[in-house]
This record gives sequence, structure tokens and C-alpha cells, in this order.
Amino acid sequence: RYGGVLRRVRTTMPRRGEAKESKGSSRHGNKHGKGAQNLGRAIMRQQFSAAPVTAELETERGKHRLRSVTQTDDLEELMAEATLAGKDFSARRGEVVILSNTARSTRPAEVAPPPGTARDLPVPRRPAWKLGQPAEELETAERAAFLDWRRELADLEDNQRYILTPFEKNLEVWRQLWRVMERSQLLVQIVDARNPLLFRCVDLEKYASELRPPRPCMLIVNKADLLSEAQRVAWAKYFSANKIEFVFWSAAKAQHELEEEARLDRLEEAAGASRAHTASFVGEGKGAANGSGGVEDDADHSGDGGGDDDADDGGDGL
Repeated sequence: RYGGVLRRVRTTMPRRGEAKESKGSSRHGNKHGKGAQNLGRAIMRQQFSAAPVTAELETERGKHRLRSVTQTDDLEELMAEATLAGKDFSARRGEVVILSNTARSTRPAEVAPPPGTARDLPVPRRPAWKLGQPAEELETAERAAFLDWRRELADLEDNQRYILTPFEKNLEVWRQLWRVMERSQLLVQIVDARNPLLFRCVDLEKYASELRPPRPCMLIVNKADLLSEAQRVAWAKYFSANKIEFVFWSAAKAQHELEEEARLDRLEEAAGASRAHTASFVGEGKGAANGSGGVEDDADHSGDGGGDDDADDGGDGL
């Protein structure tokens, strides 16, 4: 496409350029092809300048940013498994590899059983580690454990024909989960009250119990305001019978209470400001009234005193 653009631009150049081209058409033709390739590379570098230079897991495109990766195509899946296993694909010229030299007979296709639904899928475990272990050794062990977990899920999906919903394929996200669980004192799962068991991960609670010391777990049953009182009582009996720590919670109700509390605080602040303004206004009025009264008293006092003094003085003089 870019070569065609260059050729069209070339045709609009003056005749002198065309004369020069006729002297060495093959040489300029090669330059045109190289220019098109360079232009294509420049555009690719501009568009994908943020792409990592070193090879890494395709499922770790968001590494150091904890980008969630739940959907990958077949090629990305193949490259991710190869990277986890520490393998690469290199071409060897002149080497013939015979895949199989045995004859196979064909048979009628068998009817596949209906797919099932996998329940209580396992959570990848962090491999055992110790203080002072080299970082490269720990990373290799974590990648191997993660690869084994991916292969188990692939076996469920391919051989046992289970239907799996999209799951997290970024190893860095699972690493964060491992470290957070090791540093936590309580593991809390927030589930929807309309179907708590659908969102509850049983194997995550099992993983928490395998840590040393074991971490207690709790369910926060959110959106409890959508359940009737009878439904909440039934779920409470079920959780208590199965020794599951739980708390009913309504985020919408809590948000409404917070907004109402904030509204009352604003009203109280407005009322306080109004009272302060009124008190200052009354104080200014009293000060003005006291000042005017003092002037009148002084005037009355000076008038009375002056008259008496004058009368006395006059009387004495007479």
C-alpha cells in the first residue's frame, strides 16, 4: 500500500526526475521498495512504541500494572505455555524431523458426550519458598506451578468437556493474591445476596486454611436489602449449619445513610453559620445603642451641672 503511494507521488514529479529515473530504473526501483519498507517500519514504531522490547509472557501484557487478562486466542495461549515452560521456537535449516512413521486406520466418529459444568475449580497455589531464596529460582518455580494449573484447566476443558467461564490468565495478578493472603489476618469474600453460593470460592477458603497460620474467612452478603426477611433467615440458617462466618450487608442502604448523615452535617453547619451571623449582628446593634445613650447622658449631665453652677455663682456674686 505504501509502495503504491510512493509510486503515485513519483509520477507527479517533474520530467527531470523522470529522466534521471530512466538512467537507472532498476536501481531506483530498489530504493523505492526500501523506502516503502522504511516508511512501514516507522509507522509501526510510532503506533507500537509502548510495546515491550524484551520477550515476556503474552498473558503478562499488563505486568507491573496488574492488567487483567481473561481472553486469549489460540496463538497467544500456545506462546504463553511455551514461555512458562521455558521453551522457544527456532527454525533449523537442513534438518528433517519425522513426526510419525506408523500407519493409522480411520474409524467412524464417536458422538461426544454433552458438556458439563465444572464446579469448585482450584485456585493456583504458590509453591513453597524460603527466606534468602534467589529471585530467579522463585520466579521459575512460580511459573512452573502456574503452568501446571493451566494444564489442569485445559484438561478439564478439552478432555473432560467441561465448560469454563473466562478466568484470570495473568500470572502477576495471582502473585499479588498470594502475597496479599500471606500478609492478611482475615480473608473476606463479597458475594451477591441473590445467589451467594454462585460467587463464593470454596477453594480460596481451603487455600487460606492451608497457610501457616491459617487465615479465617468471612462472607459479606451484599445487597441484603433485596431479600425478604424469610429469605435472610433461611440463608442465615444455612450458613450457620455449614459453619460459615457471614454478615448481611447493603451497600445501597449504607450509601443512603452516609448521604443522609452528610446532608444533616451540612444543615448543621449552615445553621451554625446563621446563628453566628445573627449573634454578630445583634452585638453590633447593642454596641451602637450603648454608644448613643452615653452621648445623651453626657449632654443631659453637662446641661444640668452647668446651670446649677451658673446659678450658684450668680447667687454668690449677688
